[in-house]
Amino acid sequence: MSTPPTTETHLNVNACSNTKAQGLRTLGSAPTLAVCSATAVAWRNATAPSEQCEFACWLRSPQICLCHADNEWLPVSSLGTDSIRIEWPCVCDADCSHNGVCGADGACRCDAAWGGTRCDTLQLEPVDRAALGYRAQDARGRNVSSWGAPILWDASSRLWHGWASEMVENCGINAWETNSQIVHIVASSPLGPYTRREVVHPVFAHEPAVERGPNGEWLMAFSSFALDDRSSPTRAACICATCANGTTPPAGLPGCPFQRGAPSSLGHRFRQMLATARAPDGPWTAAGEVVGLSAPWDWNTAMAVAEDGSALALIRGGMTWHAANATDNTSWHAVGAPVGKPEGPQWDFGVEDPTVWRNRRNRSIYHSLVHAFAPFFGAHAWAYAPPDRDWAAHGPPLSWHVTGVAYTNVVNFTDGSRHAFARRERPHLIWGQDGQTPIALSNGVQSAGTPNAPSEDGTFTLVQPLRTVQRAAAAAGEKRGDGVDPVGLSG
Repeated sequence: MSTPPTTETHLNVNACSNTKAQGLRTLGSAPTLAVCSATAVAWRNATAPSEQCEFACWLRSPQICLCHADNEWLPVSSLGTDSIRIEWPCVCDADCSHNGVCGADGACRCDAAWGGTRCDTLQLEPVDRAALGYRAQDARGRNVSSWGAPILWDASSRLWHGWASEMVENCGINAWETNSQIVHIVASSPLGPYTRREVVHPVFAHEPAVERGPNGEWLMAFSSFALDDRSSPTRAACICATCANGTTPPAGLPGCPFQRGAPSSLGHRFRQMLATARAPDGPWTAAGEVVGLSAPWDWNTAMAVAEDGSALALIRGGMTWHAANATDNTSWHAVGAPVGKPEGPQWDFGVEDPTVWRNRRNRSIYHSLVHAFAPFFGAHAWAYAPPDRDWAAHGPPLSWHVTGVAYTNVVNFTDGSRHAFARRERPHLIWGQDGQTPIALSNGVQSAGTPNAPSEDGTFTLVQPLRTVQRAAAAAGEKRGDGVDPVGLSG
């Protein structure tokens, strides 16, 4: 006899709002939430009996029961809908989001950084306000807005190195399309505080992704305006120059006419650029432009580089790209792109700002964190790509399995306080010195105000620690007998 599932009820929550999802089913009328729950637990697909409800939603009016046969748990607040999450026993590691292993008892054994029944939720630790990540001020003590950073350990310098998008002229994130530059930041601890070392790519350059290559090289992907814009009168006219304290004034005012989409009216083309360096301090050498990703918008390219130098990338919308050689700009192409859509197929809900990495137990599994538009938080997904997979542009698309909410906008601090950030986007996992253990999460955050509102768009780069085996042991009052810190928690 199979083990019955447990159920978890979420009142005034709609987890079935994504009508594009492949697993959405209508189970018919249900007079109560309890009836909907029982119906969903009992349901099986007549043509595919292994397909069952992973969660269900009860619409109070007109008393309809819906079912999701996938794990895409992305709940939003709703006064007219209640949701039930069904926790079936796991049967394989995929049921544990590949962030843990499935035990013989049907329970997931999650890696330290992950939690929840399905190992789909990051186990975030409180933030020390004395560190925070990268929160810069200028010489007059005014906020300098930044927008997230990939952060990597360098054994040669014994430092943590990051590359942040930083807004010039004291502007906020609303002016990113004209005022963003990429700066190199360093710290002795992965949690910060980080200090700025130098400008790597001047205005306009935005949203870098940095990875190590198979020979120890550093590879950066980033967005930039066309090179002939760098010294043109058009570029000078674009830059917002009337900002204050790290925030941007309303659009259209003198000195700041172009923001939040307006620069596209000037015909700017975002170039997706690649650059390489032998050391984190540079110098950075241009590896060329990924022509297929040059458009009137940036693609948020993030990549995972394999041992043979090939790479898989995710871009805005969840579209997959691949390169036989990550440093060869001509080898990048979409995966599974239908004719007429050269960027490739998107996910079934709006996402941006992906980060991507390979599973340490199974190198054929890729993971991603993304910023989800609705609901407004971070989501996790995984995909299986066997070594012999056909990466042809018009071959089969890579199937990404969205597991649910990995983190929200609420952050706890070590002083016992907590804060709900107005925006928390642009995620990057920070890996320990062993290169295998996730130890922290960095994001671009807006502390308060309304997203995209003028004069409220001051931002900084937040770093929040993750639970690790060492931190879990310390919390339990245990000590490592050998005194070794393999992941570099102490800097």
